[in-house]
Amino acid sequence: FTGVISQHPEVRRVILYLIFASDGRPELRARLQQLYRSMRRLFMEGLKDVVADRQQRQQLATLVVAALDGIFLQWLVDPDAIDLKALHEQVQRLTVLVTTSVRSLARKPRRRTRG
Repeated sequence: FTGVISQHPEVRRVILYLIFASDGRPELRARLQQLYRSMRRLFMEGLKDVVADRQQRQQLATLVVAALDGIFLQWLVDPDAIDLKALHEQVQRLTVLVTTSVRSLARKPRRRTRG
């Protein structure tokens, strides 16, 4: 994905333009909503084996998509300051770390606290 974006930045620019142009255009807004729902669904599917709780998967997917949007916005504004390849590698490392942590937490019995 980062390869496509770095070679074809117009893809992100078009999406950004469409987001602003969708104000007052419900058909365009609906298509963009569909695009973002698809992206979140893709990430949710990838988390299925790691995060059992659907709501937690949905929240994590939303965070990932939002982070990617922020990274690409920064890259569009200042491409020399953002190393997409290095960030992609960091995201992969973070994914392994989160996956390992979530699996570890899932195996531990929960303690009940008295309140």
